Amino acid sequence: MSAENENTNQRRVSESVYKLRDVLKTKQNLEWFSFEQIYNQVEIDLHKDQSVKKRLQKVPDIEIDENEFKVRFKPRFSVHNIPTLLDALENNPDGIRASELYETGVRGMDGIINDAIVSGFVVALNDKSTLGSTSNIVLFPRGKTFLSPLSGTFISKKNSPNLFTTEDIQSEIRRGDQIIFGALGVNAFLNNNIEIAEHFTARVSLETKKNLFACWK
Repeated sequence: MSAENENTNQRRVSESVYKLRDVLKTKQNLEWFSFEQIYNQVEIDLHKDQSVKKRLQKVPDIEIDENEFKVRFKPRFSVHNIPTLLDALENNPDGIRASELYETGVRGMDGIINDAIVSGFVVALNDKSTLGSTSNIVLFPRGKTFLSPLSGTFISKKNSPNLFTTEDIQSEIRRGDQIIFGALGVNAFLNNNIEIAEHFTARVSLETKKNLFACWK
């Protein structure tokens, strides 16, 4: 095969793998596609096209079962709630892109990510190099937590979602800080007890700094 033909074939294989990957991600719950289903959708014959099949076998997030002639998308991470997200981040301290988590196909992933950020269980940064992509957020493990007491007392009013402070704590908090209420909340937060901690934690917002009181539900 000439160099030109080889380049053409490599380009064809790359385009086929890219197309296949997108199709596989559309399957509900990321279930298997049979080779026949793949052919019917994108006219790629995995029974005959050995070049594409060999390339697919090297793709880490695609799994092929040659005994039953089927293929599926296999996400890099198995995340379906906050605890499994924390486990994944512990094993990947250099960060996980939110776009990779969306690829798991789990419904409500937006909510899982948002709750983990708002509750302070993870650190989220915008990656400026990927602006315009599906998501430019990169999640990192929280790391070591430093706690310090705040002045005054937080007061809640019946039928009000707001929490008021008896002291001006503007100089003690910064946007993005996490406020934890009570010993139960602190213990739950430090032990990653999500179900309890989420009821006792609140992220400091810009609105907090403006109005001198916390307004979290």
